[in-house]
Amino acid sequence: MGATVEEVDELGSLMKLQGYSCITLERLRSGFLTAQVIAEEKKLRLVLDTGASGTWLDAERTSAMNLKWSKVPGGAPSENDPDWAPSPQAEVGGFDFGAFKTGPMRVGTYRVSALNEHLALYGDPLVDGVLGGDILSAYSARIDYPGRRLYLRSGH
Repeated sequence: MGATVEEVDELGSLMKLQGYSCITLERLRSGFLTAQVIAEEKKLRLVLDTGASGTWLDAERTSAMNLKWSKVPGGAPSENDPDWAPSPQAEVGGFDFGAFKTGPMRVGTYRVSALNEHLALYGDPLVDGVLGGDILSAYSARIDYPGRRLYLRSGH
């Protein structure tokens, strides 16, 4: 699994003192950063997206996880509005990054087929979803972009 702790350097030592766990990211040829995780006993590759409000999984690519997708109640301007299509969500027991494990999370569904077509042009591995702001915020994420490391911690 690609999400392992790398050699500790000065930044890594400082982050460890602050209670952070180090997760190695992979920079793809296309430039995207990805993390490999295990969720519901399945290996996933998620693209890091600091602009995404949440974490999203492609329902087709993750169908072996047998997630129970359901529409979120409320939030719709009108239950009868034909233009309103709320995104289904599912509960995931947590994400295991190897060096760090999250608690249970709600994820949305997002088709990554267009992104995967782009990745294929570079010969990059395909992704199963998006690692977004909900996890990054909940676990006080710090990103070492040149070092390809994601730091997460609990309880802060």
